[in-house]
Amino acid sequence: MKVLVALDDSGGSHHALDWVLRCLFPAGDQPATEEARHELVLVHALEPLHHAMCPVGGPGSAVYGAPAIMQSVRAARKESARSLLDRA
Repeated sequence: MKVLVALDDSGGSHHALDWVLRCLFPAGDQPATEEARHELVLVHALEPLHHAMCPVGGPGSAVYGAPAIMQSVRAARKESARSLLDRA
């Protein structure tokens, strides 16, 4: 059986993961037969990253964030997701 658990930083998602680990992957179990083997998939989804835009001057004028800033934001989001999965 394949089980998917969606993780965010909420207590509910950590409770769901804890339940799956206790009920489907109990410690000390004998290795399961191929038919009874369970697979756990953890998912953490992020909203799409939109380019930052700052209004300047008159109506309709704006400046987009520098590519280096956007890369920095992407890297920080990846690290945050990795940290969440490590804590799980």
